[in-house]
Amino acid sequence: MTVGDRYHLRFTVRGVTQDPNRVQLAQLQPARRDRGPDNVEVLHPLMRATVTLLMDQPSVLGGARAEDANEALFLVLWAEREAKQ
Repeated sequence: MTVGDRYHLRFTVRGVTQDPNRVQLAQLQPARRDRGPDNVEVLHPLMRATVTLLMDQPSVLGGARAEDANEALFLVLWAEREAKQ
């Protein structure tokens, strides 16, 4: 999944059998997209985590290279069920 101009997200959605109001994003991996030699797109993985989300409630995931870093990446995640037709 493409996020903005420079980022890509990869994950697997799993249900949580003990709690139907939660969903798990397994192996959530944000990556930065760059152009390499010959203008070929290259993905640089930034982190990998498994995140459990409560349905219809925002969750914030953030990360930086170090505590005193000047840059950080924050993701606001939201899970909701598709409306049945």
